[in-house]
Amino acid sequence: MSPPSWPSERTGRIGGTHDFESQYLDSLVGPWPAARRIYHDRSPVNHPEAFRAPFALFQGLADTLCPPAQARTPVEAIQKASAVTCEYITFEGEGEGHGFRRAETIAALLGAELSLYTRTFAGAVSEA
Repeated sequence: MSPPSWPSERTGRIGGTHDFESQYLDSLVGPWPAARRIYHDRSPVNHPEAFRAPFALFQGLADTLCPPAQARTPVEAIQKASAVTCEYITFEGEGEGHGFRRAETIAALLGAELSLYTRTFAGAVSEA
């Protein structure tokens, strides 16, 4: 979510990711650093005022592909620049990394998602 932190110091490439996705952003955005401007323009951290729809970002604190600090940066920028509801909800525990494994984590995630929908759409839907 925060492209300036994506290039690996070791390789100079976007990354810190596993080999399977190591070239993925080249095909979506362009090669780094030649496409630096495109990465900047597409990063939500650079346009926090543009957010209009409430959302929640769920983060496993053991995530090594998208570390918590990388996820917090745009969330904090959006919370400062916009009145939109932007929640950052984290989960701890073994296996709670880039994807969630534990039943209690999944239940908590679904509850938080439902809560966001309820607060966002309360009164917007009438019963027929």
